[in-house]
Amino acid sequence: MTSVNELISYVKSRPEGLHYAGSARGTVQHLSGELLKRTTGMNLTYVPYKGTGAVMPDLLSGRLQAAIENVVTMRPHIRSGALRGLGVTSSARSAVIPELPTIAEAGVPGFQAVGRFAVFASSKTPRRHIVDRLNREIATFMKEPESRERLLAQGAEPVGARPDELRVQVDREIAQ
Repeated sequence: MTSVNELISYVKSRPEGLHYAGSARGTVQHLSGELLKRTTGMNLTYVPYKGTGAVMPDLLSGRLQAAIENVVTMRPHIRSGALRGLGVTSSARSAVIPELPTIAEAGVPGFQAVGRFAVFASSKTPRRHIVDRLNREIATFMKEPESRERLLAQGAEPVGARPDELRVQVDREIAQ
């Protein structure tokens, strides 16, 4: 398989579907696969592993057909030719491995599933004095070159959002 569309055709042609792995139930890897399953109608079965380190030997040896995992972990294996990357689940190409298309670009329009780290506070926290200041400080940190590089090295792409934007994103993802 060399594309998302080929994967979809392959899986739909097999009554038993396809098993895919990720690191632990309820993770973004697991939920991304479930969203892909629902969006495309593929028969996918999730196989939970205890972390990415446990997934890699089975994936590299061929005992496992597919995985949804962190791009930093997968990048060296994709670039060496040991694995074939089909796409990233984010709405934009990853700065970590920009040669991979998004799943949306690769054949599933509108698809997006991303993990997110965010700072939350009680709804009683004063907006002007605490929430807005924390937001400014975090935004400043995320723009610093050293911070950006350290986050990118771990596969985290610094984005940042105002509190109201984060609320909209979280509400949309909960509904999804």
